[in-house]
Amino acid sequence: MGVDSGYINSTTSLRQFVHQYDNALAHKVEKENETNFTSLNTIIPCGSQSLIERQFQSAYTHAKFTEVQTEFRSKMNCIIQNCVVEGDACIYEVMEETINNHYSSESIFKVNYNRNTNDFNCKCLLFEFRGIICKHSLVVLAQERQQCVLPKYVLQRWTKTVRRRHSYIRSSLNPKEKLPHIERFDALCERFSQIAEIVCEKDQTTNLLFR
Repeated sequence: MGVDSGYINSTTSLRQFVHQYDNALAHKVEKENETNFTSLNTIIPCGSQSLIERQFQSAYTHAKFTEVQTEFRSKMNCIIQNCVVEGDACIYEVMEETINNHYSSESIFKVNYNRNTNDFNCKCLLFEFRGIICKHSLVVLAQERQQCVLPKYVLQRWTKTVRRRHSYIRSSLNPKEKLPHIERFDALCERFSQIAEIVCEKDQTTNLLFR
């Protein structure tokens, strides 16, 4: 975890650093608790009648749900131009209109959708890079009359009830009863680090681990 520059400077001693590190961590915990309380006890209204939007409204923190809503609003700029169906596999061509410097442009994005498994992916790779379902996929899901997405598309790390990583960081703030889970966390990190060292040697094994 990075330490805010307001807590330390070039003259900070090691003793002061440890003390200020705890202060910075305490501040982070306090701010995140406030954010979590707000997410759990208030609601950001949905901007559409989509049950998928409500699915994310129920699951995600306010900050992440706001990002999801941006994609829902942008659906209005997308239309389906073509669809090729082979059995359960569908390949949709979604045209998106954008305006840059007062000039309109159009781009085509291909969305693969499986009617049997309800899996989908878009060539824009927004979900792969940012973990958010893109506007192109949302248009296809609406066309397919889907009312929810599979759990794998609702990432646990952005849900309202997830335990944040800072709660696993060792500091004087950690009560003794939390030490066992910190020990387990450290052991898992060490094991996963060893795995990462092995698989990162090749693209094939790296992609396999990601999947």
